[in-house]
Amino acid sequence: LDDLVPEFFPSVPVDPYDGQPMRMKRTRHRLVIYSIGPDLYDGDGTPFDWQKKTGDITFEVSDKTRPTVRKQTRK
Repeated sequence: LDDLVPEFFPSVPVDPYDGQPMRMKRTRHRLVIYSIGPDLYDGDGTPFDWQKKTGDITFEVSDKTRPTVRKQTRK
């Protein structure tokens, strides 16, 4: 997230649950920006489960810089 400062953010956003910088990870096709959430456990970007009250608060952005490879099927 440091690379987004100052062009997109004046500073790295702070996680309201632990006061640390928000986290970011890259998956195969997405960037995931996340907070540890109310369970105070870093689930590495696992989306929050509202029934179990566990997981992270996530925001996913499609990673347009990486090409999507689609497997072709024969008809």
